[in-house]
Amino acid sequence: MTVMIALIGTGVPLALAAITASSLPLTAGLFGLAGISVGPFAGALFTTRNLYAPDDVQAQVFTISAGLRLTIAAAGAAIGGALAGLPSSILLIFVASAPLLAGAFGSLLLKKSKAYESS
Repeated sequence: MTVMIALIGTGVPLALAAITASSLPLTAGLFGLAGISVGPFAGALFTTRNLYAPDDVQAQVFTISAGLRLTIAAAGAAIGGALAGLPSSILLIFVASAPLLAGAFGSLLLKKSKAYESS
């Protein structure tokens, strides 16, 4: 659940930055606040992979997830390039939507998984 909370903790300040894009100090502070969530996110993500990936395939799990992360980052850069003419507030909404949606969807899946396990 820490991963999901950290994702949402990254997305909310970025979404707020879209609203306050005209204030550079406030926007910079919100970006800093979003960055604070990256540490717990990375730690929880690596711990989760380590705990739940079987020992004989841990290297493959880490390698595949790193490859997927780079591929998705490249796709995001391509989309960002295509949208570069839009106002910064709209671009920030797009940027904020990724961690917000991932955190919300992941939280729902975790709740369903826990409900399934308890029944």
